Amino acid sequence: MMRRNLIRTADITQLVQARSRRFEVLVANKLASVTAVFPAFAVTRLPDDIRRAQAVRLLDLIGTGHLDVHLIMTEETPIGLMGPLMMFHLDEGGAIAASEHNRGVIVHDEASDYGRLHNQIKAALGRSLPPVQSRRFLDEEKEK
Repeated sequence: MMRRNLIRTADITQLVQARSRRFEVLVANKLASVTAVFPAFAVTRLPDDIRRAQAVRLLDLIGTGHLDVHLIMTEETPIGLMGPLMMFHLDEGGAIAASEHNRGVIVHDEASDYGRLHNQIKAALGRSLPPVQSRRFLDEEKEK
């Protein structure tokens, strides 16, 4: 999708590698337990070749055992969840929320922010498919 927004290929490559390395580092250090919740149309509205490649990549990541995917099947995805929102539970206790914006990553360190964002994620999870059904959906998408 970034390719369609006139971003230079080198910048796209750098962005993708930076985001991919985060997950790989967490997995390598046995720290990764990721739950991803996003709208199914983030996959289905892509051109066929990209859609299939994205479905295969997500299935590969699910296969690592470190990622659960929950797809939201309706078009009514909350606008606040359109950008990456990350919730972290810290080993030493506590939690932190961060989101990515065009200004970079913003840490939401106010207790009221964390509670509000946590509630948004819980609501999105409530509207999403469980991991087994999401995986089945992705399997179907890679075959289309």
